[in-house]
Amino acid sequence: MPEPTNKPTAAAPVTQSPHGPSFPANESEFVRVNQIGYLRFATKVGIIVDSSTTPIGWQIQDASGSVVLSGVTTVYGDDAASGDHVHKADFTSLNNLGAYRLVADGIGSSFEFNIAPSLYPGEFEIILFSFPI
Repeated sequence: MPEPTNKPTAAAPVTQSPHGPSFPANESEFVRVNQIGYLRFATKVGIIVDSSTTPIGWQIQDASGSVVLSGVTTVYGDDAASGDHVHKADFTSLNNLGAYRLVADGIGSSFEFNIAPSLYPGEFEIILFSFPI
């Protein structure tokens, strides 16, 4: 009969995001999102400023730093208005409410943004009280 032991008999399971490990989320002026936020079921696109002509990996990380969505950019090219060479990261498929960051591999992260059912709380009251009755 084997002796009792407190040593594990099998390796502990490893839990990993299906999106891979998190990119470092250091804020960068080169990763841009709508800081007001995005409506839950609306189009959601972030802009990454980079001179690369090949797609760049990106992730959406939640407030805890966990990766909830990932993909690669679409190279847009030179933007006439800003003069920047830009990439688009389309994360429209993310519909869960919450606070997130767009993180580009080797570049950094956006400021935190929200996905919410409404972005302008009190808009009805603003309209109502803007007109005399």
